[in-house]
Amino acid sequence: MLGSLAINIAIMEKKMRRDMDLVRDILLRIEGLKGDFNIYSMYPEYFDQYKVVKGTEEQGNLVIAHYGLLVKSGFVDGVAQTGNVHGLTWDGHNLLDKLR
Repeated sequence: MLGSLAINIAIMEKKMRRDMDLVRDILLRIEGLKGDFNIYSMYPEYFDQYKVVKGTEEQGNLVIAHYGLLVKSGFVDGVAQTGNVHGLTWDGHNLLDKLR
């Protein structure tokens, strides 16, 4: 299941435009976390367990793709392939400060 999700995310990342409002929302949610979490549990409006809620596929995929870009860019300490979130990096905090 997660393997095919990673392939879909890679395709989405190439096709999408960055949504800085979504980036800010993801960073704010991560900043407010106490401990390790998962990007899926942070967005219950789009995900039930690891499955996208019917009717929210596009937005759910955008959340995952943007999360992956934030991890790859070094703004989030996490694992893009599994969705695990450990927190913001120093650069992530700086980016969030600029986006507030």
